Amino acid sequence: MKQIEGWKVRREVLRLRRQVVALPQTLVGYVDLLLAPARRRQHQASFASRVQMHDGACPAGKQIAIYLVYQPQGLAPSSLALCRDLVDNGFAPFVVLNAPLPDADRAALQAHTWKIMQRPNFGYDFGGYQDALLTLRNLVPDANAAIIMNDSVWLNMDQALIAMLQGAPTAVVGLVQESKLRTDNKNNLSVDLQNLQSYFYFIHRGFWQDPQFWRFWQDYMMVSSKKRTIKAGELGFTKYLVANDIPHQALISKMQFLDQIKTKNSDYLRFVLRYAVYTNPHLAAERDALIACQNPSASWHEATQAHIRQTLIQEPLNGSFWVAACDMFGVTVIKKNKDALPEQMRKAFLAAHQDGAIALSPDIAAEIAASLRRD
Repeated sequence: MKQIEGWKVRREVLRLRRQVVALPQTLVGYVDLLLAPARRRQHQASFASRVQMHDGACPAGKQIAIYLVYQPQGLAPSSLALCRDLVDNGFAPFVVLNAPLPDADRAALQAHTWKIMQRPNFGYDFGGYQDALLTLRNLVPDANAAIIMNDSVWLNMDQALIAMLQGAPTAVVGLVQESKLRTDNKNNLSVDLQNLQSYFYFIHRGFWQDPQFWRFWQDYMMVSSKKRTIKAGELGFTKYLVANDIPHQALISKMQFLDQIKTKNSDYLRFVLRYAVYTNPHLAAERDALIACQNPSASWHEATQAHIRQTLIQEPLNGSFWVAACDMFGVTVIKKNKDALPEQMRKAFLAAHQDGAIALSPDIAAEIAASLRRD
């Protein structure tokens, strides 16, 4: 009888534990679903009294950026820097606060924004997106471009990124698209494209003025359940784009990464491996053996390519070779959540920055270091 590997047993035990721990949250989710229609009606009926609007110092414009912020402990310097970068690149920031800020933080933010909307944290990010968009539809009906994003990531918003977004031919552009890779019995690779990550969307002018764009946001029903927000919002928006044949793309995906990695030399492959992170100890050991090889040959190059391919069949790109992916595509976007894999990825980013292999802004580097000390 074949013995089951220990790491697989531990993985399944952890999966079962997560399901048990999540049971109360699941029950709360069902209650929320029952109460959601009444809460939505209350939110809409009392919108004027529950939502506060503040003018910022920046002028209005035809390029707008919705930036949703949830920072009840105070405004992060990187968030203020991002608003400055948006203004410098021709965007009028419309900041949505899902939690109130201290007066001093809000005053600092107003200096680098067009408008600030402060609202209750009902509906999470998609609730805030919806309130902002339905407000902006009347304020800027003829926008040339719109960014919709939240503060769950650190993002370097530079001219190169703006140029990539503006030059994309599709109606909607995301930074990252989730995907699953599969192989058949001949080891041929196929891809199942999934959702655009909801922390960032770029909307081109034609789609902003398209009734199909607004139909999704008018019909979207915000809820208090995070799980259902992900299902109806993040997953639902991409499904809506697919169902209505609306062209969309991401700047980074697994298949794009694999296509690019085929062109890289041995030095770059070493860089990819050095800052990779893994959940599978066998893949990590395989990486260590590849790095230990002092004289890369054609066979080493082939083995490394195969290792990267196999890793991406099992692991998410933004938790395995993410340092290399951001370097390769010229986009620095780093998730803030506290799960184990993103935490390891942040450590890899900080190590690469300290080694001089990549560059992070001082604010982002300091906040990543502080997050690792807290975690």
